[in-house]
Amino acid sequence: MNLGYRMGSKKDTDVIFSFLEKKTSFPQYMGFENKDIIVKKIKDVYHRHNVLGRSETFPLIIAEDIDTGDPVGYMLLQMGIAELFTGKYLARIFDYHIDIPGLKRQVMDHFINQAEMFAEENQLSRLIVEIPAGEKEEEDYFLDRGFYIEINKIIKKAKNQNLNTRLQRRYTVRPMENRDRMFVLLLVAQNSKFLIPPELEEESKRIEEECFNSYSDMNLLSDPEISVYIIEETETFRQVGYIIMQTKSDDVICARKNAYVYDISIHHDFWGKYAAQRLLREAENIFSEKGYYYLYADTSQNNPRALKMAVKSLGYKLYSRRWAKKVEI
Repeated sequence: MNLGYRMGSKKDTDVIFSFLEKKTSFPQYMGFENKDIIVKKIKDVYHRHNVLGRSETFPLIIAEDIDTGDPVGYMLLQMGIAELFTGKYLARIFDYHIDIPGLKRQVMDHFINQAEMFAEENQLSRLIVEIPAGEKEEEDYFLDRGFYIEINKIIKKAKNQNLNTRLQRRYTVRPMENRDRMFVLLLVAQNSKFLIPPELEEESKRIEEECFNSYSDMNLLSDPEISVYIIEETETFRQVGYIIMQTKSDDVICARKNAYVYDISIHHDFWGKYAAQRLLREAENIFSEKGYYYLYADTSQNNPRALKMAVKSLGYKLYSRRWAKKVEI
């Protein structure tokens, strides 16, 4: 087969949608719905946000059989994603599919080369891609191309948790008040190092400063899409930690209401003393009662303890991993 490549446009909507019908994996989707629901939701998002009509933000590369003119694959990119905790802008492989297994690596190599070129031209620091957990062939390919795991994405169906036990009653959870703001910022300063992904350790000081400044500027009490809760010792009223929940995110596509664990932080005096589990269980109850179907979170690959606790103790499932590659600017 003689392959050719071209930039796509909104005129290729039917082409992309036909590929969506063939796909079995949807890295930009979050949830456990059946394929028909997932494809319908993705198509709706593409239409509603005019994704294929915004070529500067969402460049589309299409591979074709030169002899027949038939499309055989595509890669959709997203340019200029702001990363809050590093203060940098990223390029993202939003979606891709290749319909010719025997030539998949050849086509993927061209797509990745183009993606890296776009990222470099736009002065974007890293190229990222979500890969569903367990897809070894995809993981091996991106590993060979110099990508590394940055973030683990975890998810669970929200359900009511029993908090009426002696261990659970040791702590009380309440909404954040203005008097808690300094405590939250102190914990940000203490624990922001756990947010730093692999390969960025040499920038840790700058990233920690950027993270602190971004939290200082956040409207933690007045943003309708953010809810913050404080956990404290029931007997002493000592502040122990906080959790920030976000109810709207453009990072994922989901057919059901979902809430994102934006951040959770516990004072080091209470590490290993059930405070994080108690806080996450309380948040699950709150958002389950509000009608949210899924809770999801990101954990840094540099923080395996957080991933182990969420999966083993709280019933979260590893859903996907974010892989990244630095771009030479």
